[in-house]
Amino acid sequence: MDDISIEESSKTLEMMCTKKFRDDFFTQLKARYPLFYITTNEEKRFNVFLEHFCRANGYLCYIWDCFSGLIELETGKTAGGVDDSIRLPNSILEYIRDESLRCSNDDDKKTNLKKKGKRGTIFVLHDFFRFIDPKHRTPQWDIERRLKSLFNIDGCVSTIITGPRYAVPEVLDN
Repeated sequence: MDDISIEESSKTLEMMCTKKFRDDFFTQLKARYPLFYITTNEEKRFNVFLEHFCRANGYLCYIWDCFSGLIELETGKTAGGVDDSIRLPNSILEYIRDESLRCSNDDDKKTNLKKKGKRGTIFVLHDFFRFIDPKHRTPQWDIERRLKSLFNIDGCVSTIITGPRYAVPEVLDN
């Protein structure tokens, strides 16, 4: 994808989804909303959307699933500095929390992002609905608390949970 220009990514985005979806998605990110849920069965298509969106709008993006772990979307490589434990739901949430705190408190981190032409970082958790769907699991207080802790961090990190239908515990539904 390195040979695709920002303009080409912008045009591709126009064909991939509705203007309303693009605008709503971008609004959530610009508002630095720390956590939101996207309902989709089309992971591959959503990843392609994210690739073009991030290129056109200046975001770093990492994709997580419980099989592959944490992958940098642009390169397709495992994110640096992580090991296999990142495949566990608590581990990825701790990693995101730490990155959010660094972004919130570290002026050098913010400056580095700006130098790279990036507005912020997006983490996408593809399999995470399985860990929070109240119809299929007993509520996991530690996961719920870790997700809630992301709401309290003002920074340049947004986390997106995807799933085939909207299903979150009541304590996270706001």
